[in-house]
Amino acid sequence: MRRGMWHGIWISIALGACDIPPQVQAEMACTTICNCFDGDGVPSETEQCIARCIDESGLGSVPQDCFECIQAHANACSTLVEDCDPLCRSPEPDPGPIMDAGEPR
Repeated sequence: MRRGMWHGIWISIALGACDIPPQVQAEMACTTICNCFDGDGVPSETEQCIARCIDESGLGSVPQDCFECIQAHANACSTLVEDCDPLCRSPEPDPGPIMDAGEPR
């Protein structure tokens, strides 16, 4: 059953459906990450990792290019962090103009 759900999701992505619900996006990204880096192949540990990741990661709201990078690395775990980290980082907030004696620089 679960495998059928994933096939439906992948078909939707392949057909260009850009609006993946955040919960589904988080589950997909966390599944890839946990399969790569946690659980040692033990299904119960991997499922716990996925649940923790969904609750704590915020992967449901990452930029599309970050999400696509994670999914593209499902079979290339050794380069996932190196390739995807720059795409997944939140931009640093702009501190605005530097004030000197009340005058912006």
